[in-house]
Amino acid sequence: MVTLYYGYFSNGVTGSRHLIKSAETDREESWTLTHNAYGKPLISGGPEISISHTKGAAAVVVSSRPAGVDIERIRSVLPILPKRVMSHKEYQWFDKEGKSEEAFFTLWTLKESYYKYLGTGLPGFPNQTNFYRECGTWHLEGSQLVFSVFRAKEYVIALCSEDHEIRIIQQEEN
Repeated sequence: MVTLYYGYFSNGVTGSRHLIKSAETDREESWTLTHNAYGKPLISGGPEISISHTKGAAAVVVSSRPAGVDIERIRSVLPILPKRVMSHKEYQWFDKEGKSEEAFFTLWTLKESYYKYLGTGLPGFPNQTNFYRECGTWHLEGSQLVFSVFRAKEYVIALCSEDHEIRIIQQEEN
C-alpha cells in the first residue's frame, strides 16, 4: 500500500517537513533522510519516500516499494513549454483539452512523478514519454506502473507506484 500525505501550507518546504513528521508518527518510526546522487530522498533501513512541494502546498508518499509524487499549483506557463516537454501524442491530448493549464500540469506532474519513482531526476525536456488516458486511468506507454492523478483545490497531484491501493491523508498547517 502507498500512503499519500498532502496539505496546504504557507510554505511548501515547511509543509513537506510537517508531512514527513506525520508519516514518521503514523508508522511509529524515526527516520534519517539522505539523498542519492540525483536528489531522491532515502530513508536508511526504512520505507521508500518521495517528497514534493510547491507554493502553498506539499505532498509526501511513503511506501514499501518505490514510488514518486509531484504536486504543482495550476498557473500559466510560457506558450513554448508544452511543445518542448510533451511527446507528439501527449500534445495531441493537451490540444484536445483546450491547452488548459490544468491539462499541462496533469502531464507535467505525471512526468515528474515517474522520474521521481525512477530516482533519476527529470532529464531536461522530458518529451520522450507517452502518457495517455484510457478508461479513466493514466498509463505510460510500455510500462506496468500505476499512475494516479488528483485535483486538490488549485493543485494537481500525480502519484507513480507499483501498488493499486492508495491511502490518502490530508493534513493542514498547525
